[in-house]
Amino acid sequence: MVRDRKTFLFFPVEIGLAHIVRPLAVAEALGRRGHRVIFALSKRKQKLFQSSQVEMIDIKSYMDNDVTIRIKLFSTYQFHEELVKQELKMIKQYKPDAIIVDFRISALAAGLITNTPTYFLSLGESLPEGARLPNPGLPKLIYRLLEPLIGPIYQLALTTYLKPLMTIVKEHKINISWRDWFRKVTFILPEPSFYFPPNAKDLKLHYVGPLSWDGFKSETPLWLKKINRDGKTIYLTFGGTGFDHDKLIDLSINLVKLGYRVVVSGGMIAEPEDFPKMKNLFVAKFLPGKLITKKVDLMVCHGGYGTMIEAIQNQTPVLVVPFNPDQIIHGARMEELGVGHCLFKITLKDLGEIFTFNWKHIEDKGKKLETASIVESVRDMLTHQAEYRKALVRFNELYSDSDGADGAADIIEAPFR
Repeated sequence: MVRDRKTFLFFPVEIGLAHIVRPLAVAEALGRRGHRVIFALSKRKQKLFQSSQVEMIDIKSYMDNDVTIRIKLFSTYQFHEELVKQELKMIKQYKPDAIIVDFRISALAAGLITNTPTYFLSLGESLPEGARLPNPGLPKLIYRLLEPLIGPIYQLALTTYLKPLMTIVKEHKINISWRDWFRKVTFILPEPSFYFPPNAKDLKLHYVGPLSWDGFKSETPLWLKKINRDGKTIYLTFGGTGFDHDKLIDLSINLVKLGYRVVVSGGMIAEPEDFPKMKNLFVAKFLPGKLITKKVDLMVCHGGYGTMIEAIQNQTPVLVVPFNPDQIIHGARMEELGVGHCLFKITLKDLGEIFTFNWKHIEDKGKKLETASIVESVRDMLTHQAEYRKALVRFNELYSDSDGADGAADIIEAPFR
């Protein structure tokens, strides 16, 4: 089928690799269809994605460095003004037919100001007006009392915190409510529709399969052929931020000493040479998640949705050691569905810190989890493998394993056909 060539401008946020690789998979799918695709990403991050053929341009980051999120600045006018000004300049220069945003919220304002069709790669817990969320560890009675209020509280917290964006929009002579603004955006969600059912019924929602990018192609380690499920093979992977370097090494050593075969993807946290040479300890900087999760009995991770869904679709349960609110929510939901276990349980104090965007509190609490607690949970989960397998089968019967990137590209292309 011949398509008219369009221009699509992507605005990912750099907070975690997932928010980059997810839109990058969609960008590459659109590029393969002959469209011009421009990917706005800071130069320091671009070097990680040199294998991609997508055209990349430099943009100011939401982060001070590779690990520090400037979350407290999100509520300041100056922070957003600088970002929106740069995004508006890019939209004016490249004249995109549509923009695609992955949690770079300022770009939603730039899209509204320029009246550019805007697509938001999101997950259900972040939808306007919230969604039905799992109990993250509160006492059952308190959770039942709070459940109807969580969506409205979240919406109030979000709109209050991002109030400067509305000020910027109004300065461009656009008078619109948050509610109407969110309904101009098309949301693309790489999750099953049953995962986080939305509270709002009139949003433009499209559910697609998982969005994953396999461009981290280093040489496949020869030892990978030796790895297979045997009831005691564990995969440790914690994304790009959060988990402590020394604790990851300590956890690996402790598990090996207990007789487990341990596979580690060090990512941006630890280099392979940082680990001791031990029998049954296998370490690489990056590993192909789709392949390795077919070969292990359990994955221990930070709770990123993309990381977990690769394991779950390969019938591998997940143990979650989260470091931010959305990881806690996803970990709790996977536990609720019976396909995993989350080690972080939220208190009312934690909930208050989350709604006031003091996420450092959550990260610090996650870092205080003892290695012994993680090891004990590993033992318990491997003891109950049969129960987890049944829940994994149920989950996959309800969720398509179709290519989410092509599905998302179809949605973005649809208005131009």
